[in-house]
Amino acid sequence: MTVFKEFDAVTNGKYAVGRQIGRGTQGEVFELLSDSDRVLKCAYLDSDVSHTVEKNESIKKSFLAVMKYLKHYQHSCFLKVYDYGVVDARKIPNAKSGRIHISFSIVERLKKLEPREEYLFDTIEPYTQKRSTDFEKVRRMIRDHASLYEMNLDTEKLMNFYNKLICAPVNHNDMCGSNFMKNTAGDYKAIDLDRATMMY
Repeated sequence: MTVFKEFDAVTNGKYAVGRQIGRGTQGEVFELLSDSDRVLKCAYLDSDVSHTVEKNESIKKSFLAVMKYLKHYQHSCFLKVYDYGVVDARKIPNAKSGRIHISFSIVERLKKLEPREEYLFDTIEPYTQKRSTDFEKVRRMIRDHASLYEMNLDTEKLMNFYNKLICAPVNHNDMCGSNFMKNTAGDYKAIDLDRATMMY
């Protein structure tokens, strides 16, 4: 049984979805039939079935806190959140996944980055992850990447995004290139927030 089928069983078909447009190790993303500009993501919050009850509850609490913040403040560096929640996977008849929590979120629909753009975020990940304020170093890395791969990048737009991202009160905890996308205006957004935590 897939994570969406488990989620759908618990929520009694609350959301009418179309085709699957994304899939990862823990989750799945679907079109929403009611709104083409939004998607449904559902994922297992319990990445390790050996986690203690306390650990799983901590992960759940962090996810809900991050979603609450992003829904209220709509931070420009993160995808827009319209609805969210966590359901109990133990309520599923004959479930065999061993999971406890399934998270879901209704979020804005975004566009994938080019492979070269993804690789750029992979390159600067050590700096974003540790919230480095060595801005000149990051700026040089962006310019060198653009030159090496013959990309027409707006360095200052990227630096503005980087600055806001490292100052945000949300710790993403997995800032690899595949966890960034763009909206229709071309603005970068961090996605996949199932492991994110609030700084306070």
